[in-house]
Amino acid sequence: MGLRAFTTCNKPGCPELVKGAAYCAKHSEQNKQREYEAKRSDPVWMMYQHTRWKKFREWFWRMNPICQRVIDGKQCTNIGTTIHHRVSPRQRPDLFLDADNVKAVCSEHHNHSEGDRGDEVYAVSETKLSLE
Repeated sequence: MGLRAFTTCNKPGCPELVKGAAYCAKHSEQNKQREYEAKRSDPVWMMYQHTRWKKFREWFWRMNPICQRVIDGKQCTNIGTTIHHRVSPRQRPDLFLDADNVKAVCSEHHNHSEGDRGDEVYAVSETKLSLE
């Protein structure tokens, strides 16, 4: 196991030495606050904080708990960890809570891009409650 060297805090002018972190304790909190404020000004990020999204996400996961990605004709069998928007909410915010625009995917199959890249294949989503 390699030894990690001390480095100076990333805050310009701060002489504090840190190990395994970008900022010293004092500037780490300031950096977190700055990142949070930047996110709060992002309207799409704010949509993900809304109660409607949280309830929709939980409902969709209950209906589709398994990753819906299809690879080589077979559906992945991993537990879904993310609800992925096929069309990015930045391009179509009106589809944000549309069950036809989302799929449950595992961390291995979530591409972290804004929407689909175009070559993805998914299993059909279950969206109807059945009493049968």
